[in-house]
Amino acid sequence: MLTTLAGVTGIGVATLVLSVVPLSPLAGALGAIFAVGFMVPLANGPIQAVLQATVPPELQGRVFTLYGSLAGLAIPLGLVLAAPIAELAGVRAWYVVGGTVCVLAGIVGLFIPSLLRIESGDRDDRRPAAGVGTPTGEPV
Repeated sequence: MLTTLAGVTGIGVATLVLSVVPLSPLAGALGAIFAVGFMVPLANGPIQAVLQATVPPELQGRVFTLYGSLAGLAIPLGLVLAAPIAELAGVRAWYVVGGTVCVLAGIVGLFIPSLLRIESGDRDDRRPAAGVGTPTGEPV
């Protein structure tokens, strides 16, 4: 999870840099865009491994379908929001907001213990409730 949080924070920092770098020497903007592209696999890659390691095999199909559907839903939603906001506030302001949200998400994630422990498998919420059978059907 630390790699994912570093990737999300890196995306935010690179987006903030992109929002302030002048576009006349194109190299600065291209460098920031390259940094965003480099950070995306750092943010997304470990999530797949964490899900495979923590989700029971019989539920992985459902979980990965939901994960993919929610990620896919974010694309049109982002496009619908981006156009009017960028028209009103400007594209740079949109990048500042997006970069700031990513940086804050990465930093806040460091202070959520259950998120940081997700890979260890010692979470209390994975135990069945009293009176509920285990996933194999055995009583508790």
